[in-house]
Amino acid sequence: YTQEPFTLEDFRGSVALGAVDLSDCGDLTVAEALFMKLNDNVKYVVPQFFIPESKLEDKDNGAKYKEWANTINPVTGEPYITVIKGNKINQQHVADWYQKLRDNYGIETIMIGYDPWHSDIFLMWCDRKTGYGFNTMKIYQNSKLMSYPMKTVERDLNAKLVIYDNNPVLKYCFGNTSAEI
Repeated sequence: YTQEPFTLEDFRGSVALGAVDLSDCGDLTVAEALFMKLNDNVKYVVPQFFIPESKLEDKDNGAKYKEWANTINPVTGEPYITVIKGNKINQQHVADWYQKLRDNYGIETIMIGYDPWHSDIFLMWCDRKTGYGFNTMKIYQNSKLMSYPMKTVERDLNAKLVIYDNNPVLKYCFGNTSAEI
C-alpha cells in the first residue's frame, strides 16, 4: 500500500520502542525502532538489518543481501543492511545503532525488547555500567507468546496503520513469515 515518506529527522527528539531479533552467524539480525505521533494510531517502523560478511552472497529464498547492503535506505541514510566483517554478528553493532539514534537524532529508545537466546553481548552493551544504559525487557519468541502480537501486526498492516517506507528487507521478512494453525 502507498505509504507517506518519512525520515528519522521527522522524529528528532522523540522516544521510541526498540526490538531486536539477534542471530549468530546464519541469519539476519534486526534492530527496530517504533515511533508514533500524538493522537495518531499509525506506527512508524524503522528497521536496521545486520548480516555477517560470509553470508552476503547467499540467496536464501530469493534474498538480495548484497543488493540491500549497497542500497541506501531513505529513512535512515544508511544501507538497508549493515555488513559485519567475518562469520558472526558482533552484537555491539546492534547496540551501537540505538546509540546512533540517540547521538544523531536525540531519539531516546525507552525500552528494547529482546529474546534471551544468545543475547549476552548485546545486553552487556545495553547495560548502564558496561555500555550505553538502555532499558531492556526479555521477551521470549515462542508461538504461545507471539500469537497475539502477530495477529495485531497483521490487523494493523491490513488497516494500513504500519508505515515502514516499503523497506525491501522487511517486506522480504514478511514474506518468510508463516503461521502454524
